[in-house]
Amino acid sequence: MPEDKTRAWTVRELMKSAMEHLQRKGFEDVRLNVELLLAHALDLQRIQLYLHFDRPLTSEELTNFRSLYERRFKTRASAIYYRFNKFHGFALCG
Repeated sequence: MPEDKTRAWTVRELMKSAMEHLQRKGFEDVRLNVELLLAHALDLQRIQLYLHFDRPLTSEELTNFRSLYERRFKTRASAIYYRFNKFHGFALCG
């Protein structure tokens, strides 16, 4: 997870960095984890992340993602998926 707070991170760079970090720490489904957390932090659908790949994140967006990411990293629980999973716009309950 990037620690450089002065750098302007794009969606692509942040996703890549976060996925590599989770992979090194032994997480499974790293792409899904990062997509769900970042989409939630940016209030986007997962597909929209790829449509806005080169968009720089604001400091508020980065802070929101960092908070979600750190909580996910600390818990390692898969239950967080249930807070973000949606099917055709409907939230799924786990």
